[in-house]
Order: sequence, then C-alpha cells, then structure tokens
Amino acid sequence: MSPKHTLLSLCEEYNKIEIPIIQRDYAQGRAEQENVRNRFVDYLVESLSANRKIELDFVYGNVREDIDRNKPNQKVYTFIPIDGQQRLTTLWLLHWFLAKRENCLADIKRYLNKFVYETRPAAHDFCRLIVEEPIPVGHLENISDAIVNQVWFDNEWLKDGTVSGMLQMLKTFGQYPELLNGKIHLSQLLAPNNDITFYFVELKEFGLSEELYIRMNARGKILTGFENFKSEFYKIIKDYNRLDEIKDKMEYLWVENLWDYRGDDYLIDDGFMNYLEFITKMLYFKDAKPRDDKGYASDFRDLRLIKKIYSIPKNIDFLVDALDNIPQIKSFKDKLPFWQRTETLTLPELLELLIKGVNDITTENAFSLYAAILYIHNHKDLTELPYFIRVVRNLAINTDDNSEREWPRILKSLDDFAKVSDIRSYVAKPEFNLIGFYNPQCREEHFKALLLPQYERIIFDAEDNQRFKGYLRPLIASCYVNNAEEIDNIALKCTLKDSQALDFDGKMFELLYASYEIVSENDFESIWGDLICTPMYHHAVNDGRLFYYDNFEVNGAMMVFVKSFAISSLNIEEYSISIEKAFVRQMYEMYTDLKTVRDVKEQLYLLYIISQRVLNQSFDVFFKYKCCNFGWLFAEKGYSSLFTQGIKDDPWFEDVNPIFQTYDSQFRYNMGLKPYHAIDIEIAAKPQYDLFDKLIKWAFD
Repeated sequence: MSPKHTLLSLCEEYNKIEIPIIQRDYAQGRAEQENVRNRFVDYLVESLSANRKIELDFVYGNVREDIDRNKPNQKVYTFIPIDGQQRLTTLWLLHWFLAKRENCLADIKRYLNKFVYETRPAAHDFCRLIVEEPIPVGHLENISDAIVNQVWFDNEWLKDGTVSGMLQMLKTFGQYPELLNGKIHLSQLLAPNNDITFYFVELKEFGLSEELYIRMNARGKILTGFENFKSEFYKIIKDYNRLDEIKDKMEYLWVENLWDYRGDDYLIDDGFMNYLEFITKMLYFKDAKPRDDKGYASDFRDLRLIKKIYSIPKNIDFLVDALDNIPQIKSFKDKLPFWQRTETLTLPELLELLIKGVNDITTENAFSLYAAILYIHNHKDLTELPYFIRVVRNLAINTDDNSEREWPRILKSLDDFAKVSDIRSYVAKPEFNLIGFYNPQCREEHFKALLLPQYERIIFDAEDNQRFKGYLRPLIASCYVNNAEEIDNIALKCTLKDSQALDFDGKMFELLYASYEIVSENDFESIWGDLICTPMYHHAVNDGRLFYYDNFEVNGAMMVFVKSFAISSLNIEEYSISIEKAFVRQMYEMYTDLKTVRDVKEQLYLLYIISQRVLNQSFDVFFKYKCCNFGWLFAEKGYSSLFTQGIKDDPWFEDVNPIFQTYDSQFRYNMGLKPYHAIDIEIAAKPQYDLFDKLIKWAFD
C-alpha cells in the first residue's frame, strides 16, 4: 500500500514541493467553482470540528534529485505533484490561515516556504511574500482585502488565475466561524496523527512529461464531477473493509482497465461512470420487486440510490470484481455474435459500446453482458463461459417481454444460473427453466443441450445466423414433421420430447440449414414469389389485403419450402421452375380457363409466374420497390385484370375484378391506383396478349 502522508510530513521528507509549469492554475478558487469549493471546505470544516479523520485520496508525482548549490556534496530532493495540486494548495492555505489566526506563522514558516508554484512568477512571488511579509489585519474574514492592500502586492497579480484563486479561497475560509473562533486549531494539522491525510505515490518508473500528465489526469482529478463523486462514494463505503484497496485500484488498475475507452479529452471519468451506472442498475433490479406498482428508479447515478445499493457489502464486492475483470471480457475470443439493432457485435464490442456510452445497448444485450460479468465473478475456470453466454443470449433475444417489470425475475435467474458449476449438465436436466425468460425457449435450450456435443458445430452455426438468432425450433421441427402447421405448433410451444433427441437426424438438420442458406440469399428474392400461395401469406378478407406474416424467415411454410428444396436434389432455380410448372398444370386441370381462377393467392401466384417465366422480369418489377404485401382496388381507365370472375369470399370484389397494388407496411385506399405500385401485367399499356396461353405452353414444355 502507498505511504500515508500529511502536508507537514511531506514537507519534512522533501526539500521542496514544486507545482510544475505544466500544471494549470489553482482552480478551486475560481468564481465559477463556488459550489465545488464550498462543498470541499464544508467537508474539511465539518470533519475537523468533529475530530473526524479525513483521507483525501491519492497524491502522486515525481521526485527530482538535484545537487545542492551551496553544499555540492549533498543532494536536494524536490517532490513534483503530477496530480493533487488543487488539494495540496488548499491544505497549504488552510495551514497559513490557521497559523495567521493563532499568530504562530513563524513556527511553520520553514515548512510553508517549501511549497513553491512554478506555474507563473506572480504565483511564485505571492506564495513567498504572504509567508515572509507581515500582514496586519483586524478581522480574518477580510484577510483577502488586507493582502491586496499591502504595498508589496502587485495589482497585476489579480489577473493571474492562481493568485486570484488563492485570495478567493482565503476569503471563503473567512466565512466559517469554526475557523475564526478557535474551534479548529492548527495543532490538529501538525500533530503526528494529523486529522487530514492522503496517500502519496512516487512515479519512479516515469519521467515528468506532458504525456504522463495527460494520462494520470485520465482519472479526472482536476475539479471534475467525477472527483466530487469519488469523494462522496468513499464516504458511502467508509466502513467497508476494502476501502483502501478500492482507492488504490481507482488510481491504477481501473484506470488501466478503462484506458482503451478514454474520451478525446484523455479522461476515463465518463467510462467509469457509465460502467458503474450499468452495474448499479443491474444490482438494483436484481433485488427489486417484480411488477411493482410503485414503479422503479431511473437515475442510477443518484447518490442516495448508490448509497442504498452499496451499503450491502456483497454488492461492493461485486462492483470491485466487475471493474477488476474488465480485461477478461476485453479478451473474450469467442466470436459469438450479438445483434445490436442494425449491427452485429462481439462481447468485447458490446462492452466498449456500453463504457463509451455512444449508444444504449439493447436490453437483451445488457442481460448477456451482465451475465458474463456474473459468471466471471463466480468462477475462476472460464472454460464454460462461451456456452453460458450463448444460452443467455438465446434466451434474452427470444423473450419478448423484457420490460422493466420483468427485470427482477430475469436478473435473479441470471444470478442463480451464473453460480452453476457445470452449465451443460444443468441445461440438459429435464427441469431446466430460468424464470422470467420465455419458457419454450428454455425448453429449446434444454433440447439442444441433449444434442451436444455430437452436433455442436452445426447447431451453433445455425444459432449464430442472423435470421434465426438462437431460435432453431422451426428448423429442428422440420427434421421430424413436414406440415407447416405442425412445424409452427412445435415452434410455438416447443413440444419436443427428450426421447426425440435420440432420433435426431443430424444429417437432415445440416442439409436443411445448408438449403436455408441458399434460399435466403438476397433476402429470399429468388423464391419469394413461390411463397405467395402458402400459409406464409394471409388473406384479410374484409380488408382487401394479402400480407405476409412478420416471422416469415422462420415460418412453417418457409421451412416446408426449404425441406422440399433440400430433398429435391435440384438447384434453386430448377426447383422453383419445377414447382411453378406443377402449380400451373394443377390450375389448368382444375379450371381449364385460368381467367376464371378466383382464389386471390392463386391469382397472384399465376401473375408472378407469368412475370418471371413468360416475360422474364426481375424480382422488383413484380414486387415494386421490394414491397411484398398486396392490396387491391377497383379498376380504372388504364388498368385491366387478366381475371374475370372476381375474388372468392371478398365482400367488395366477389364478382368484380380488382387491380393489385404492392405496399410495404400500410395500404392506403384513399390514394387510388398508382402505376408505380401496380403489377405491370395489369397496366393496360403493357403487353397482355395471350399471356395465359404462353404460360400453359411454358408449363407443359
């Protein structure tokens, strides 16, 4: 541990204490820093009045070794603060003020003269002269005015930030009765067991440089909100048995851990506070009441809330570990993807996003990051960490209700889960279920655990696919059943039984996944039209719309298509052509005259096949602007339908043929027909001659 010092003992140990030129002015006395100044002086006065010990954190810097000019055989040692200038100056002024009040300035002159400002000549001369020159004063509350009125005082010094700041601090001292009436004595500062102490660290391994100064101030020591926060935080945890350790780590280890996330100003203040806020928020919700009608806290930097959280020793332990273990997460090598809105990130990148505070991480990613911190807190062996995080990620992103009302249950489950010694065996147990997370997803994680490690590679690959995002029930169900409705039912409820794991067809699963990768290329463009006539599309009868379900990527109809393609031994274009020809032949057998087809899905599928195979049009000619939903309106001049019998079950178009329009998310009937959203075939100016005849000829070739 670093040695503990008082200002007096520091002056006794070194020949001089020199504030270097690279330091800024003495800022605690600035007018705009009144609140900060008053709070600090309040703290000093209250503590000294109550004879309560004060620790003012760390002061550190370099020690310069010189030859004494008057005694060449002796050396002179000068302490040069890199950090702590503000506090040392305030202490020096307090010693001077009390000595002046008690008329014993001569007794400590030799110590006070060791304190030298090298920032500017004005500050240097001011510090020397207020010690050496007599300053008659009637009342100490007017000490600043008395100094300014001395013949040796140069009025130009008032333009110097350090001199004006010192005068303001002395004026502030004069406003405290305790410093004027003798309740606080100079002896309290001079005694061996001095009431005001700090830790001194000599930076022997560095030379005094601008770079070092910038780096050490990464802790934000110069009158930042962070400095004030630390002072308050240390008071909150003053009875904690690891307080000295925390102070030490705040100056070294945690600065190093957060250094890569520093801001443009070379400060880690914001990074520390962002991380602290995150940990505090998680700890708060872990112990909160689920679905609390009274609501929840929202400001996790509020000192009252921080005091409540960290009055619990185990929470401080966790915070210390969370800060200690940042390098463990930074070095997490697994490329496990986390989907952060429009981008995909790794766990270390999530950590960076959180600490830098560029953008809030999603709730599900917050759970995953917190889970990683929990696991590292509980385990020395991190072999199972990648799998643990994978399971949490899958559960978090596939749990729809992750509102704050559910956070207490979810975070309590994560806390318990992170303590498990054998994660794989635990997930493989039939009773595996983490309260707060979507139960069918828990059941899926359990079923997949039964398939590991034999099928680990392909299962993990599929989970990491951005379209599945850990949700593999539709793909797994496709290994057992062939019907879209059955696939959707298994996916919804996860009705897979443990015994079915014994019959799992790993080769089929791998084939299905490989086929899905092909089908999903270019956002499913090559096969999208072939899904129009499947349960993936829904006919909203009363609204005159045909729309695809939001979960189309993992819809049972999609899985049926993928499986049929997988076992066909055809390439994707050949397969699409084969099912399209089969569909046209079926329609021809049923209707003979395709113009009389009345089912809206069948109508649109026929139009799509004509567009693709007869007119050789591209995807976005039929699905205008990549809009894949359909609405329909009454025909107007310039439009003509290929069908003649209307749309079955449609109350508005039972026997009237409408014109189709594509749309994205909302169909606006009042906008009327728009050629840029109409299917080309239905625009009268486009070629329509014998299209059904050509389609039939193509289908039977």
